[in-house]
Amino acid sequence: MDRGESVPQSTCCGRVKESLSLSERTFRCECGFERDRDVNAAINIKHEGMKRLAIV
Repeated sequence: MDRGESVPQSTCCGRVKESLSLSERTFRCECGFERDRDVNAAINIKHEGMKRLAIV
């Protein structure tokens, strides 16, 4: 994935957050899900990579 391809998306429900400033260190979703923003992004990148490699 290129750097610009990552979006702030919940790894719980899949909702995409409209904006997430760099000062926000916790990803909080409307569904109540909360996770460190970097961990959430890493999981999303892993899932995207698996989809692109047809592993999932």
